[in-house]
Amino acid sequence: MMREGKERYEVYRVKGLDWKTVLGRRKIRYDEILFSVNLYSERYNLSGVVDAIYRIGNIYRVLEIKNTSLYGDIPLDHLLQGVTYAVMVEDVWGVKIDRIDFYYIENDVYTSKPFNRYLKALWMRRYKRLIKVLYGLESPRVSRERAKCISCFYFKRFCLGYLE
Repeated sequence: MMREGKERYEVYRVKGLDWKTVLGRRKIRYDEILFSVNLYSERYNLSGVVDAIYRIGNIYRVLEIKNTSLYGDIPLDHLLQGVTYAVMVEDVWGVKIDRIDFYYIENDVYTSKPFNRYLKALWMRRYKRLIKVLYGLESPRVSRERAKCISCFYFKRFCLGYLE
């Protein structure tokens, strides 16, 4: 087992795929990486700045870097942000994204989700609903509970509601 690992490492090293540091702390393998990539998708009329997009061979991945801690599963708003960027990269660049990586700086947690049709379908449902709200075809459901908002975590005296 140990010998296989050393042989695999040697193949990666020869190909130039040695571990490289991201943010001085976390190491990932990549052939090429681009930080703070501005994207605009005419198809979805969306724009944003992706923290990083990296390539390993012909495989492209989105890396979202969060200045917080992760305990448990990836929060839905973080996941949807990553999926949005993956959809935009596929649309604008014409490449296929196979995975969305998340790096949480505070507790040095690196996790990922495969970018599959289920995530795309979840995102598309949310996107279509958002478009309806933006164009006045549907009203957002507003909650006036005294608890924190599940989306932005402000108390209700600041936040008037959220989309369910």
